[in-house]
Amino acid sequence: MPEVRRRQLAASAGLAFVAVDALALFLPGRPPKASDSARHLADALAAHRSEVLVGLYLVGLAVIALPFFLGSVRSWLAREGADEGPAIAATGGAIVAVGAQLIGLVLFYGAAFKVAGQGQDAVVRALTDGGNAGIEISKFGFATFIAGVCLAGGDALPSALRRSGLVSVAALTVSAVALFSEGRLTQFGGPLDLAGAAPGILWVAALSVVLVSRESMRATTAEPGLA
Repeated sequence: MPEVRRRQLAASAGLAFVAVDALALFLPGRPPKASDSARHLADALAAHRSEVLVGLYLVGLAVIALPFFLGSVRSWLAREGADEGPAIAATGGAIVAVGAQLIGLVLFYGAAFKVAGQGQDAVVRALTDGGNAGIEISKFGFATFIAGVCLAGGDALPSALRRSGLVSVAALTVSAVALFSEGRLTQFGGPLDLAGAAPGILWVAALSVVLVSRESMRATTAEPGLA
């Protein structure tokens, strides 16, 4: 396979990661809220058991896509002569984010696999709260990734992407107040929690599109032996 084609596929892995990761998170339906009773959580997990189990499998697929995308981002930043420090921070942030998500979804898996259908409401409550916390902590990792890419990429990033990146970082960090807030708007699964994640998801997808476009532009100017 030509080198440019390989780079395009690696860059497009960001889109694959976003799509599969989002599907895994929302496949079971509405995210559990902090205000939901333990009985309601148990009933919901038991009703959507298959979706929760499949969701964890999908996250495994997302884990496959992520390293290729991160490699594409690092290669692009290196070609642009970016500062290595923020680039390393970006990679570390993405790894922490997905690691936290995995822990959160494993806890949901533990609640849904058997316990939710056995009437152990207290255990379901604890596992669900832990799962929610893992998902919230992942926001800080994604905020670090976005901030690191914006700092490292600098003027090499489209200005609109750079500005929207700062907005995404703010939205992710502010919406993570669900870790300690139990208000109707700010709780786990509340409007702020869900809305705060959206800009970051869209930003990662946009970055993937930009990198694919850059690789396509390089293909048009590449030497015959490289295209």
